[in-house]
Amino acid sequence: MAERGTPWERALARGLAEDFALIVREQMARTGVTQSELAQRMGVSKTQVFQMLHSGNLTLRTMATALSALDRRLVLRSGPL
Repeated sequence: MAERGTPWERALARGLAEDFALIVREQMARTGVTQSELAQRMGVSKTQVFQMLHSGNLTLRTMATALSALDRRLVLRSGPL
């Protein structure tokens, strides 16, 4: 399957996914939560958590669910260009 979006859009999405994965890993380390425990809290498999942290294929719902499982929240802001 071909990737969607322009090269710039794909690079931006990869960067966002990498930043998100770093935030989740840091919060997991801070709170002592394992991937298995995060999976249980999210109601998904450990494989899905691994993919979330490594694949770069994320939805806002997945991001919000993962952060909620770590007692955090997702905040999006929009402003003028």
